[in-house]
Amino acid sequence: MAMNTHLSRPSPPLFWVISAKAPDTSNEVREHLSTLGFHPKRLVHDTRITPAMEELQRQFEDSVAPGLIAGKLLHRGETTEVLGGLKTGAVVVVHGAAGYEKTGVLYELTQMLREQGIAYIPVRLDRRELGNTTRQFGHNLGLPETPTWCLEYLAGENKAVLILDQLDALRWTSAHSAGALDVCKSLVREIRYLRDSGKAISVVLACRTFDLEHDPEISGWLKESTGVKCRRVEVKALSEDTIKRVVEAFGKDFGTMLPKQKRIVQSPLHLAMWAELARGGEIGGFQTSVQLIRNFWKSRYKDLAKAGITAAQVNEVIDRLMEHMERRGKVSAPYSLVTDRQKEVEAMQSLSILRTTGSQVNFCHQS
Repeated sequence: MAMNTHLSRPSPPLFWVISAKAPDTSNEVREHLSTLGFHPKRLVHDTRITPAMEELQRQFEDSVAPGLIAGKLLHRGETTEVLGGLKTGAVVVVHGAAGYEKTGVLYELTQMLREQGIAYIPVRLDRRELGNTTRQFGHNLGLPETPTWCLEYLAGENKAVLILDQLDALRWTSAHSAGALDVCKSLVREIRYLRDSGKAISVVLACRTFDLEHDPEISGWLKESTGVKCRRVEVKALSEDTIKRVVEAFGKDFGTMLPKQKRIVQSPLHLAMWAELARGGEIGGFQTSVQLIRNFWKSRYKDLAKAGITAAQVNEVIDRLMEHMERRGKVSAPYSLVTDRQKEVEAMQSLSILRTTGSQVNFCHQS
C-alpha cells in the first residue's frame, strides 16, 4: 500500500504495527494505520478537499444568516471566550439553554476564523448522517477522508478548527445511527492525538446545557474524570444593552417595556420574533413567552391572508412537513414534498416561517 511519508509523529516501530490487532480488510488496515499517524497518499494532491470545505462553510452560513435578528449579526462576548479556549486546548464545549442561539455564537466564530485565515469545517449534526466511522462521516460530507485528516492537510502547521453543532441532536433525532456519538468521540480522539503531536488543531462542540449535564452519554463522555479535558463556554441571555440597541433600531422606546418583557426578549429566539412583529408594527401586549409566540403566529397568518393564502393552505404545508420530520426523526424535509405549494412556501419564507437550504426545508424557529 502506497502511503504518504508525512507523519504527524515519528513512525511507530514495525513490531508495534504487526503486534496490533490484525485488521481483516484493506480499509481496516488503512484506518488502523491512520490511528498511528499514517496519512493516505491521495490526500497530498487531492483537489476535492478545498471545494468540499468551502461548500460546507457556505451551507452552514446559509442555514444561519437568514435567521439573524433584524438581519444583523449581534456580537456575543461568548465568541471571544471560545476563541480564547481554542488557543489553550483541543476541545471547547459551547452550551446554553434552548433558544439562546448557540449556533449564532458559532456563526460569529466562523466569521472571525475566516478573517484570521484559519481553516475550519462547520457541521450541523441535526442535518447530517454520521455513519459508523469517521471516514464514512467524511464521505457523507463530500470529503475524501475523515474531516480531521482533511483539516490537518489543509492547515499544515497552521491553526484549524472542526465545529460540531447540535451535539444533542444525536439523542433526539432517530435518523442517526446508534454509533453516531461514537463517531464524534473518535473525531475528538483524532484531534487530541494531532494536538499532542504538535498540530494546532481544535474542535468546538455545541449542545444544550440540559443535555451536557443530564444526558448520560454526553455528560459521561465530557466530564473531567474521563480524561477529555475541555473548556466550557456557557451562552447566556442577551445583555440589556444589546436588547436596547435592537429595540431602538425599530424606533421603539426601550424604557417603556415592562421588566418581564425585557427578560423574555433576552432570549435571542424571542427577540427575533419580537423584531419580526416590530417590523410589521404589530407587537401587541405580552406578559409571557407563550403570548409572544401566539402574537407572532397570529401576525403570520394575518399577513399570509393578505397574500391570498388561507389558514387551511398554510396548515396543509405545515402538516406535510411535520409529518415527515416526526416520522423520519429529522428537523428538515425534502422540498419535493411541497413543490405543488410553491406560492405558500415562498410566502412563508418571506415571513420567516420556513427556510429552504438546497433541497431541504426547515422551520426558521426550530424550538
